[in-house]
Amino acid sequence: MEVIANNEILAFLWLYRQIVWVVLSTMALLVMIIVWWNKVKYFFMNVGYSLPLLGKIVRSGNDKTPSYNKENSWYDCETAICSDFYNYYLDSDNKDAEFYDKSQDYLSKCQEIGRSKKGVFLSALLIFLILFEAVGFAYVLAPFMVQNVSANDASMLAWFTAFLLSIAAVFLTDKMGEEIHFNSLIRKIRAWHGNEDAHKNLFDGRKTITISKTYEDDGEEAYEQLLNRINANHDATPKHTMTMITIVYIVIIAMGAFFVRSYTLDSIETESVNSTSSPFVSSSSSAVVSSPFDLPAESQSLNQIADEKAGDEQKDALHMASITTFAILSVIFVAIQVLGVMFGYLYSLSGRESSKAWKYTKGFNNVEEFVAYHQRKRTKIAGDAQSKLSSLQQRLANRHITSGAEKEARNNALGHKNFEQYIDEQEEVLADREAKDSERKRKKTERELKEKLVTKTKHIDLEPVLNQQGSQKIDVKEEIPVKQPSVLESIGDISDFDDQDIIMLADELGVDVDMLHRKKRIQLKINAAKITT
Repeated sequence: MEVIANNEILAFLWLYRQIVWVVLSTMALLVMIIVWWNKVKYFFMNVGYSLPLLGKIVRSGNDKTPSYNKENSWYDCETAICSDFYNYYLDSDNKDAEFYDKSQDYLSKCQEIGRSKKGVFLSALLIFLILFEAVGFAYVLAPFMVQNVSANDASMLAWFTAFLLSIAAVFLTDKMGEEIHFNSLIRKIRAWHGNEDAHKNLFDGRKTITISKTYEDDGEEAYEQLLNRINANHDATPKHTMTMITIVYIVIIAMGAFFVRSYTLDSIETESVNSTSSPFVSSSSSAVVSSPFDLPAESQSLNQIADEKAGDEQKDALHMASITTFAILSVIFVAIQVLGVMFGYLYSLSGRESSKAWKYTKGFNNVEEFVAYHQRKRTKIAGDAQSKLSSLQQRLANRHITSGAEKEARNNALGHKNFEQYIDEQEEVLADREAKDSERKRKKTERELKEKLVTKTKHIDLEPVLNQQGSQKIDVKEEIPVKQPSVLESIGDISDFDDQDIIMLADELGVDVDMLHRKKRIQLKINAAKITT
């Protein structure tokens, strides 16, 4: 039965070989698109502007009433072109030597320097593994598909089911490998931390470090730097969810395939025993003694017993060979899954921005190559953008003018704007936004500091403290001025305030800074007297 199923599958593959090649080609194309997605998007965007009839330049140039912004003297269609190309230009604009060093520093602190993601070759190899597993599953499943359909339909259904099972296996093994790599980082953290009793709430006060902020934790311990760059819980415990799911899945599939093959073999052997044409039954057992040269009945009986014994031995040998083959096939399946786990472990990055850092720095031997590449990329994008912008401006300039306002807009806009000017304007906008963000952060910091000062000022008794005998007072030569007594008396202990805190407090309460400094000195004397007593 299994031989018949194999022949049906091979016949199906040959019959639909064009479809099979289309599927394989599509999968390969999808892999290339995923790997080079940004380049693919840029290519189609660039081509989309240049199409002769439906391109954006043609459609914008044919607009009878193009929108015009008087504030910046740009047509909206010009801004649209520059904005589309600027998104790609900006992606490469900040890729300088400092960014390269930050990316390398991020990967180093994340303990992932030298690691990489899967490339095109490895992705193609995973596709081959998927197809290889699908063939093995299809051989097992085909004989047991729906019985009331044609052989081709059953084979197609078997292939579809086997393909889904193979994709699930590749996905799970890849995630298991990623989880193993993540757990290796967790083990480093716990080993470097060194205090098993203090692993709980290990992440209290941690920072979320990105590539641009990678130098902010230079002075911290190695385990703290690693913690700042991965997603883990407060106890820094390993994850085992995907590992357990993957192991259960592999065991079920491997054992299921083995038992299906074994039961199929038992069915074939039972059918063979019950068949009169069984290869394991000697034809001499049904012979009729009709010749005088035949052996005596006793000798014939002995020969029949010998033939049956040989047939049983042959059947047992074939049975053991088949079982061994099935076991080897299951071992091969498990080995393929182990290989998938290894790929997932070796080619995975667990840092929050490790993939981004690796993506931008891969393929460069040094920072000079990195800087030169992105400089060429910026030059190309700027050239493409200016080319499209010039084509649009030429179309707008050749368009018939219908109003004085449009004539004024044309005189003010067309020919006076270029992509470099757009970049300068966007940089001014970005600088203004950063300045506003910085001002908001400064005000927020001041507000938090004021709240901190109010929290730290508790009511205290400023009367002189008696010594331990209760008969002698502390000699306080400096006294708080009578001016604004109600405000000063409401202030609590400020002995631990630094100069910046006192300045902020004076500004908040509207009192003289010198008076607060005098109060601080008095409070220090009072606290010192408490300690000595």
